[in-house]
Amino acid sequence: MTPFRKIRNHTCLSVCIIVLVFSNLLSAAGESPATYPFRIVQMSDTQPPPGDEKLWQRTAEAVELVNSLKPDIVIFPGDITHSGTENEHKRIKDILSKIEAPVYFVPGNHDTIWPADDVERSLSSEEMRQTKLELYRNYFGSDYWSLEHGNFLFVGFDSTENRPNLSLQRRQWIKGAFLNSDKPYKFVVTHYPHPEIQGTDLDNVLTSAGVIGYLHGHNHTIQAYEDANTGRFVFSSGSATLPYDDDYYYGVMYFDVYKDSLVCFWQPVHGNVRPLGVFDLKEAVSAVARRKKVLDVAPYLQQLEPTEVTIKWQTQILPQAQVVFRKQGDAKWTNKALEFEPLLHEVKINGLAPETKYEFYVDVATSEFGQVKSQGATFKTPPTQSDSVTFAVYGDTRTFPLDHEKVISAMVENAADKLDLWIHTGDLLDNGLDFEGWSREFFAPARELLARVPLYPVLGNHENDSIHYFNFFNLPGNERWYSFDRGPVHFTFLDSYFSSFLPGSTQYQWLENDLANSALNWKIVVLHSPVFTSGPHGKLNDQGVPAESEIAQMQMHIIPLLEKHGVTMVFSGHDHIYERSQKESVYYIVAGGGGAPLYDTTSNEKQNPYSQVVYNKHHYCLVEATASEFNLSVYDVKGEVLDKLNLNSAESVKSKQAITK
Repeated sequence: MTPFRKIRNHTCLSVCIIVLVFSNLLSAAGESPATYPFRIVQMSDTQPPPGDEKLWQRTAEAVELVNSLKPDIVIFPGDITHSGTENEHKRIKDILSKIEAPVYFVPGNHDTIWPADDVERSLSSEEMRQTKLELYRNYFGSDYWSLEHGNFLFVGFDSTENRPNLSLQRRQWIKGAFLNSDKPYKFVVTHYPHPEIQGTDLDNVLTSAGVIGYLHGHNHTIQAYEDANTGRFVFSSGSATLPYDDDYYYGVMYFDVYKDSLVCFWQPVHGNVRPLGVFDLKEAVSAVARRKKVLDVAPYLQQLEPTEVTIKWQTQILPQAQVVFRKQGDAKWTNKALEFEPLLHEVKINGLAPETKYEFYVDVATSEFGQVKSQGATFKTPPTQSDSVTFAVYGDTRTFPLDHEKVISAMVENAADKLDLWIHTGDLLDNGLDFEGWSREFFAPARELLARVPLYPVLGNHENDSIHYFNFFNLPGNERWYSFDRGPVHFTFLDSYFSSFLPGSTQYQWLENDLANSALNWKIVVLHSPVFTSGPHGKLNDQGVPAESEIAQMQMHIIPLLEKHGVTMVFSGHDHIYERSQKESVYYIVAGGGGAPLYDTTSNEKQNPYSQVVYNKHHYCLVEATASEFNLSVYDVKGEVLDKLNLNSAESVKSKQAITK
């Protein structure tokens, strides 16, 4: 808890200016000062300790004040109790239950992590928090909630769980609450002050969601301002009972809400009301949207090599910008500026050390907002030589960004720190020609992993052979089909929709040479169209052949190459399912559960005689390969294992030799 800081004394002139602005605002809206759609009271930090009857009395007086203001709703951003004990909860609940309007609480640190005695001090912080949180819920309800009122959405949550960050599950819930509402004026209600979250994952979530308001407690300071870094309105409501030595500065904050504006007041329990400002809600929405487009596509990695990396990002303005980076733990930062300034920015950094962690952010200079910094991220350069590689595979992330982000979040939580690369099997978004869709459906949901691990995609049919695909990604070869080696694995990527792969075609000849010239233990092929599938795209025609020509041609012309050259596994998408099939020595994986609407497989099971495992769940694949072992694990978004496959190189070689004979 920070020391109390009094609000600055207003001169008569400043009060008159606010009143004048307020009057002009109402006149323009055709409303009188006595009428407004609704009123909100923000009351916080009562926290009366046992035995301190003065603060208990002040809490009762604050309740009387709230009722006199006749609010439509009351927001209480934490520190309801002093130490979160059963007796405190009972007594404070009895007092606060006299408030005549609906009250929406979130817990504060005094409610969840403030020890009441030596017994609680002997507990771990998380043990104490969980015990107190259960008590809080018994008296005040859920520690996270969302509320729609008029044109407003209020999202309240407990910020004490991992200060200043939040758990993956809670961040996902917050993002979902915002995405599932069409209300234009989005506000957060939490306990800890706004400056603490800047640069955190939560800050990123609020920016992505277009949040314009932040209501908090904790610092016992009366504040109403627009934050210069984020453009959000920040309201700290002071304390309803403290400080001890100045009766004038304990009370409540309240807001009279008009069509597109919010007028803020401070009302002490003893003293006259003080206007704090008029806040233009419509302009705030516009400003937050403009600021968000400064980094419309957040920084992401491309072509990460032992001594170099390319970092790309996109804006919808033409700013001056630079990448700022350093070895993790170093004191000195290095700047690498843009050589030219298109909307899609790219900086290549050379001279890095192999197998070393780096941290970086992008610093953008704008005329409207000054310096805007991206969220910081870390990456690790690969070694010059390695006998192992770990990679993830998923695909078909189109259409539903929230479901896509759930898959990404599960990947980040389970595997981000050990991934060398990740692979996308195509259909990144619903329509590759839709420029705005790239950010909305792919880059925004995947931004956390994109900033840490290099991605290698293939074209899906929904990319529509768009130029945007080739602009966003720096890929090896001709970028339509390409290959590379990592550790003991040879990776081959194909274009199964916009370039011919029939015998005699350029891609077919390239594929045959590529596979023939690799002597590595494990060979992986990635393409969008599945070779075998129980999904709807594998439906057979009257002749018992796949109706989709790409699948039929793949089975006829590509399978012989795969078997001849000892391919270990083929990853594809297109059908929004997970399926493992095996024909001879080659495994065929459909990994199309990256967020797109899932497909039913129950009516199509007979069309794939090679099927071994099939699920219609959102998922991703994780592969850990060494010179002697190739281990595949498949997880759903809850972390449950859907499939496992462990291959041994000696057994694999025998199997391949038998096939070629």
